[in-house]
Amino acid sequence: GGIGNVSTSGFGSRTTIRIMNNSGKLMAAIPFPPKDFSLFTGTQQIQIHRSPGDIIAIGFTSRCVLVVVLRDSLVLSYDLLGKRVLPPFFALIDRNGERNLGKGMDLLEARIFEGGVAVLGVDMSSAVVEFLDEHDDPSYADEADVTSRRIVPLMP
Repeated sequence: GGIGNVSTSGFGSRTTIRIMNNSGKLMAAIPFPPKDFSLFTGTQQIQIHRSPGDIIAIGFTSRCVLVVVLRDSLVLSYDLLGKRVLPPFFALIDRNGERNLGKGMDLLEARIFEGGVAVLGVDMSSAVVEFLDEHDDPSYADEADVTSRRIVPLMP
């Protein structure tokens, strides 16, 4: 059912991700997909069109970051108040790279763990995304593999 072509069942093109505390008090309500859903590719901004059916994994890290992983490996991250922690990014980039800006690799599976998320692509490629913050030793990230990418946090 719906009102004015807006689905209210939770199975439509929009939904709300709710973060609640242990007693059930609402801490944040995050509209999904976000109204300003876009990717920045360095020189251009690409609008993203997704639906709730694209979510394949959702969960918290040990540092209370809500991680939402979409079918095409797009990763969204939020704090407990529903504010974005990092800009949206692809955990696995499509092999065509530059020719397919704004396109990630389709996933078979995604698992959120205490430090981030691990993903497995349909081509059996994989990636581990670690969420590091001010509590982590900076030299750990500096010694990362040369193929690693660094996603810069959003400014508060």
